[in-house]
Amino acid sequence: MIRRAVRRPENPAREEMGVRCRILLVLDGGADGERIVPWVRDLSRAGRIAVHLLMVRTSPPERAEEAGAAAVIADCLDEIEAAAYLTAIAADLRDAGLSVEIEVRFGEADEAIAGASRRIGADLIALGLPPAGVLRLLRPGRRAKVLALTGLPVLVVGYRTATAS
Repeated sequence: MIRRAVRRPENPAREEMGVRCRILLVLDGGADGERIVPWVRDLSRAGRIAVHLLMVRTSPPERAEEAGAAAVIADCLDEIEAAAYLTAIAADLRDAGLSVEIEVRFGEADEAIAGASRRIGADLIALGLPPAGVLRLLRPGRRAKVLALTGLPVLVVGYRTATAS
């Protein structure tokens, strides 16, 4: 199947801010998933790039069964931990001259990625593809769903893990 690129109308607000491209950078909190960050930093050489860092957390099934306050507190602690992680990555990208925002979402990864891409007007979705982490969140059917929901190009940095011989 041949997919034709669809050019979206220019966003006047984007032009006023001087941003040429918005990248949705999806991270899972692991060092392996961070392998995408240098690629995004290198893309900044093109100039006027804005990055939106997104981490999607899923509440464990047992948390859904917890009574009110305990579940809320656990989700808040997860959000604080994720935001602290993204803030450190954001500082590195800001040092490279990028405009960066962070966001932590709870729920299904495909829906969160699609929603964030629409909300920020993303031009590209970037993610690392480790054997765990993002790969668990984006099972093969979900990657296809993200592509179908967004229609955006996806930059994937994959790698091999060391294996015992």
